[in-house]
Amino acid sequence: MSPSPDPAPSPRGAWAERLAGILAGSFAIPLLGEILLAVINNQQFDYVRTAITAMVLGIGAAILYASQVGRIVFERARAAFLIVAGFVTATQGFLQAARPEWMAAAPIEGVVGMITLVLGLAVFAIGWFYFRVEGPAKDAAIPAQRKPPTIEQVTFDRVPGRFDPVKHTKYFDACRAALSMDQLHYVAYYEGRTRVFNIDVFDRLEDFQPVETTQAARRQRYNEHGPQIVDLLRELNTKFDPLETGPLIRMVFDVEQGAIFYYMISSSPAVHVVGVTLDQAQIHTADHDLELLSVELRRRSGRLPITKENT
Repeated sequence: MSPSPDPAPSPRGAWAERLAGILAGSFAIPLLGEILLAVINNQQFDYVRTAITAMVLGIGAAILYASQVGRIVFERARAAFLIVAGFVTATQGFLQAARPEWMAAAPIEGVVGMITLVLGLAVFAIGWFYFRVEGPAKDAAIPAQRKPPTIEQVTFDRVPGRFDPVKHTKYFDACRAALSMDQLHYVAYYEGRTRVFNIDVFDRLEDFQPVETTQAARRQRYNEHGPQIVDLLRELNTKFDPLETGPLIRMVFDVEQGAIFYYMISSSPAVHVVGVTLDQAQIHTADHDLELLSVELRRRSGRLPITKENT
């Protein structure tokens, strides 16, 4: 099997590192502010205030970068900070309007100004983070509806004496609609432990070519081992019966090359499907396809969705 694509990078380091970079980069704003104040008021450049701002921003960025907080922790910390920042800013505005003389004292005025500056820069950094980092991806468009493989693209094996075109064609159509070249590659339909038909796209796959066999031999082996999966289900149901959990309705065999799935369609009469994906990276999506297929097969057979009463 061709190697699976590298997994998506963990957000654990990316979240903290990106916001730390934005926060550290925002130092340019107070630096420019100090320059403008010196020019407008004809004052000396205040190195102390600039150094304090740089130190506060630098320490905050360093803590974020070193902590490598995870996404959930980051989101909670961000929410808590916004609550605190909003409350502090609202309190400052109220005091500025109600008791301006309290804010005019030299030490308080400077401290309040620095606090407001740092809070404002932090809120700016979070907003920039949302727009530039957490914004919707440009290519996150709604995917086009997937078309099922054509009749020419699939290999369809029916068991003589078992496949009834009048009865089973609607089930075949549902199975073909569930197949795809990149997710679900094989589906077999069973009544009892007898295979009625199977359908696959093995011959059309460019990847996942067998090394020491052929696609026809691969198909035959899946067909031969299907009844063993049904037998295993019966054995497990017998062992689990004392638990009073009801019959097993789904099994997933996560193997080195993809996965093999079992879904029960009906317990009486016994109807099952066995599915296969050869792509390790598509196990979850193929499993979801089989789940939707099982619901559709029950619908086409006039059965309600599986519940404790309906199996």
